[in-house]
Amino acid sequence: MRQLKTFVIILFCTLSFTFVIFAPASQADPFQAEVTLSQSYYFMGFFDRFKAKSKQLEGQAQEAKGKLTNDKAEQLKGKSKQLQGDTMEASENTGDAVKKTGKTVENTIDETSENLSESFNALGEKLQKAMEAQ
Repeated sequence: MRQLKTFVIILFCTLSFTFVIFAPASQADPFQAEVTLSQSYYFMGFFDRFKAKSKQLEGQAQEAKGKLTNDKAEQLKGKSKQLQGDTMEASENTGDAVKKTGKTVENTIDETSENLSESFNALGEKLQKAMEAQ
């Protein structure tokens, strides 16, 4: 179990370091004064997904340990942790879907308001021309 924890810590450090190296400068600069809302969601999503995956891996390791020692309770605890990780991952996926739907609705509202604005402008021009013709 200690080796698994060491592996998870090393994996976390490696992924974090890789993320900082390959992230755009605006996201990687630790001295940046402003962090936009979308950037904070991005960072939260990254670490939440990492927690979910690590919980799944921890559960798999615990289940494997239970199988090796023929301990049913340990196997069930491992499966429980895997299910917890799966639930966390599903929650992240649901959040992403909601965000995507929200963006789609926002874009649709923007397009509709632009179309309405153009229609009202065209109607106003027609009314003005009709009034000038009389």
